Amino acid sequence: IDQSPLSNDTMISTINRSLMPEGNISLELDMSIPIRNPEHKLKINGNMNFQNASIQSNEVDLELTGLSGDLIFTESSLTANDLDAVYDNATVTLDISGSKFNNTFPANITLSGNADSVFISKQLNKYLPNSSEGIKNITTNLSGYTNWDASIIYSKDSDNKELQRQLIIKSNLIGLELNLPQPLTKKGYESTSLYFSKHLGSGNDNYITFNLGNIYTTFAYKYSPSRELQNISISTNNRNTPSFNEAGIYISGNYDSIDTKELLSLLTSKDINKDKKTSLPVNVDIKASKLLYLGQVFKDISIKGKTDQNYDWDYVLDSKAIKGTLKVAKIKNEGTHVIADLEHLLLTSNDSSNEYSIDPSQLPTLFANVKKFNYNSLDLGTLTLTALPSGSGLLIEEFTFRKPQLHIQATGKWSKNRYTGSMSKFF
Repeated sequence: IDQSPLSNDTMISTINRSLMPEGNISLELDMSIPIRNPEHKLKINGNMNFQNASIQSNEVDLELTGLSGDLIFTESSLTANDLDAVYDNATVTLDISGSKFNNTFPANITLSGNADSVFISKQLNKYLPNSSEGIKNITTNLSGYTNWDASIIYSKDSDNKELQRQLIIKSNLIGLELNLPQPLTKKGYESTSLYFSKHLGSGNDNYITFNLGNIYTTFAYKYSPSRELQNISISTNNRNTPSFNEAGIYISGNYDSIDTKELLSLLTSKDINKDKKTSLPVNVDIKASKLLYLGQVFKDISIKGKTDQNYDWDYVLDSKAIKGTLKVAKIKNEGTHVIADLEHLLLTSNDSSNEYSIDPSQLPTLFANVKKFNYNSLDLGTLTLTALPSGSGLLIEEFTFRKPQLHIQATGKWSKNRYTGSMSKFF
């Protein structure tokens, strides 16, 4: 191809540079060159047959082995259907199509196959650099197999001189179970669309799009050889793009259900930027129909929050059941402290069989001041609470209610018995 007039065609020469075949390859070529009649056009019919060959592409870090099948090309088109190959120890199918008469998308190279959690982890680490710890936290909670296809789509630039290249990966994730916190959880039989997009070529790949269902995520990287992760934007609004000037993880939008504790443990891994061993600051501005936190379900809630330089959380919460500020801090040698300063808090008791029932032994140190506390529709006035982790539960050092003509003060322990459920003892 390089030694023929085909090298003058932008589409064919670009694909030829992108895919470098090696191995057992045979070529049948019928070429008609109009030497005596230059007004006639060049005619080419070629058949390139691969038998256990290989292909490499440096621009997407792609290597295919065991390649078998036929590539048909003419002076204006390329076609290859259902070529068999092996990619990262997985059997895949390769399809190539292209036509110089398509002025918008003149070429398309597509791989398709099945993937398990190991395969997915490899691909995410490859295409989302410096995110290995966060990816590990996610992929360890995947199980099953799912179908996928990955395409390199070629499009013409405004000058029609160069072909732009975009990598797009798609899947419906049927067969793959996501044992992740809400809103990322998914059963194996459910269909959830996955979409990954990345522009290829130097200077074009600083933004990566990764969408799961109606959750849209954008990764932004610095223009540097180290490919340092600068921003992650997670939103239910697909037009939300992070500010490239301010590093951080930005979470926004409207969500049906959120499991706060487990979700934040994924987002605030200390090694999300592995090279620097630091976490990106996290900013939250969301609304949730249902939010699970400390064993309680809060409905129709607005949450605004961010992490500080020590990766401690500051929240502002607003709903009918809870309103005020919440600080979640990790204290050296003391674990997590939750400090609440609330205008009102309306709680209900949980049945021990309920899926949201609390295990007191899993709760952190709690400090709370509530101006208006209501429990099971009973107005108890103001609440002051100090509780410390102790063995199988919480040691309650202060538990005080105050309102006109009522003052209740107690200490005690809140524990969970595996036979009878949660149990409290006060003195």
